[in-house]
Formats: sequence, C-alpha cells, structure tokens
Amino acid sequence: MKITNSPTTVSKAIAAYQERTPNKVSRQSSAQNPSSSMNVELSPGSQAIHDASNDIDMAKVQAIREALANGTLKINPDRIASGLIQSAAELLE
Repeated sequence: MKITNSPTTVSKAIAAYQERTPNKVSRQSSAQNPSSSMNVELSPGSQAIHDASNDIDMAKVQAIREALANGTLKINPDRIASGLIQSAAELLE
C-alpha cells in the first residue's frame, strides 16, 4: 500500500476519523481546512526539551562546520577521552 500526503488523502483520513469520533472534531471545518481544528499541546517534558533546544550556540556550530570544511578543525583525542571517562564516573556515582 502506498502512503501519500496529498490534500485529498489527508481529507479522506480526517473524514474517516470523524466518522469514528463525531463528537470530538468539527466535520465541516476539518474537511475544508484540515489544520484549522487540530490543536496540539505538548506535555511538560516535551516543552522542556523544546525549550532546551534554544541552548545551541548556532554561531559556534557554524564555526565548527567551516573548520571541518576547511580541514582546520583540531581534534584533541585526550580531551575527548577525559570527558568520556568523567561522564562515566559521574553516572556510576
């Protein structure tokens, strides 16, 4: 079976869902605009993960990408190994 995300397929899927749960979803608004009646609420854990994703320093990421592309990125295996050992020791405590 081939799965597609065409508007017709999405509308048919919404209509089939509405047939099973008529009291939960407005049929008319969903059939005309599938995204108009869909609400998504994130759990507190999901919100925390989403908020934590803003902690990324995109300027630093870009600098690392450029250094990788240029071949100028210096990798210190001793520092990596020390960090891994320290993380493992913290997990065992």
